[in-house]
Amino acid sequence: VTVELVFSTDAAPKVRERRLPGTQRMDLLSDQRLKVTLQVGDWMEVLPWIRSWGADVEVLEPEPLREEVARDAVRTGALYGVRLRSQKTGYSV
Repeated sequence: VTVELVFSTDAAPKVRERRLPGTQRMDLLSDQRLKVTLQVGDWMEVLPWIRSWGADVEVLEPEPLREEVARDAVRTGALYGVRLRSQKTGYSV
């Protein structure tokens, strides 16, 4: 399974110094964020590691992993009583 992630400029240097799970490729983007591509047996293997980066990582692929991390973010916000407004619809979620 190919997992594509983009790390924030703050996290990029830390990620670059680590040995990552699975086969990897790292590309520094023009805005200094870091795109990481991993080949893993199952994306569930890297889910705890991805969760550990919090808002410093965006999952691009695969879509089910992206959705799982997004659901985590919503649940975490709800735990702290945060109400978010959707940029697309303008409605609170």
